[in-house]
Amino acid sequence: MELLDRIRQGDEAAFGNFFDEHHANLFFFFRKKTGSDFLAEELVQLTFIKLWNNRHGLNLAVALPVQLFRIARTTLIDKLRTEAVANKRMDALSEALETTVATPSLYEEKEVMERLHAAINKLPPARRTIFRMNRLEGFTHKEIAHHLNISPRTVEHQISHAVRQLLQWLF
Repeated sequence: MELLDRIRQGDEAAFGNFFDEHHANLFFFFRKKTGSDFLAEELVQLTFIKLWNNRHGLNLAVALPVQLFRIARTTLIDKLRTEAVANKRMDALSEALETTVATPSLYEEKEVMERLHAAINKLPPARRTIFRMNRLEGFTHKEIAHHLNISPRTVEHQISHAVRQLLQWLF
């Protein structure tokens, strides 16, 4: 039985062998496109998950590696779009905070700052620390990563998630 047929029928061992055979090539493809080991590994996992979840729809007339890289390209595009939206939201939050802080009423400014600090305090501890270091203390992503011994991409992800949560809680 051909590998493609075995995977379509749910053969986990065949899928595992295919994963082992193509993981490295896919990882290097993503790393070249993103410049991040962390993001590349995440995209590899997402691609293989999509392949497995959609195995019944695989085309018998197209080679499996070709289908894998088609899924990889769409996964990369989806991730880049998601990141672009997150960055737009972060910019919107920064702009909203700047506009709100510029309010002439001292009472309103104090109320907004109290709401913001309360929302920041609701963030998970690590995310809160990273967000405060970046937005309140002015550390760069690289400085935070070095100080906390994590990757700059992790810092970026945590700040992005923090901004999304704060937007939901504040607006």
